[in-house]
Amino acid sequence: MNALKSAPQEAFRSLRTAWDRWFKKTSGVPNFKKKGLRVGVARRRHRFTLEGAIKVIGSNKIQVPKIGILKTYENLPQLNPKSVSISRQADRWFISFRFEVEQKQSSSTSIVGVDLGVKALATLSSGEVILGSKSYRRFEAKLSRLQWLHRHQVKGSANWKKRRYRLLDYTRK
Repeated sequence: MNALKSAPQEAFRSLRTAWDRWFKKTSGVPNFKKKGLRVGVARRRHRFTLEGAIKVIGSNKIQVPKIGILKTYENLPQLNPKSVSISRQADRWFISFRFEVEQKQSSSTSIVGVDLGVKALATLSSGEVILGSKSYRRFEAKLSRLQWLHRHQVKGSANWKKRRYRLLDYTRK
């Protein structure tokens, strides 16, 4: 498959899926979603998907057509991905891979019930308690400071946008 045609074809595939969902009455009419920043509106996630000619080079590099070689922070499995989605959240870029892997048969037949709770993330029927990460408490002071700094910028300015990116980054953790 030609790599240049991959991104537009993915867009058409997702558009077809959206219309199929509308015709089956599982969702509403698909709406066009503008990319870019609008004042007062949350930034939408920018994403594109590529299929085919994507190669994993070494332990932490990937070669993407037209863009070139991208370095990642994590070690990559030495398999060639079926497709790659490149997305931006706030001011950071993320790559997600889709690999084709053989399905393993599990030999375990034990069943455990899970109760999701407020104090603990989950309690298993075997008596084991799994605690949550409490990330809000960890980032509460930093988030408060970022909100205060963002509030004192001129709305729509370049510094306001930079503060907004930082703020969006911390609200997603």
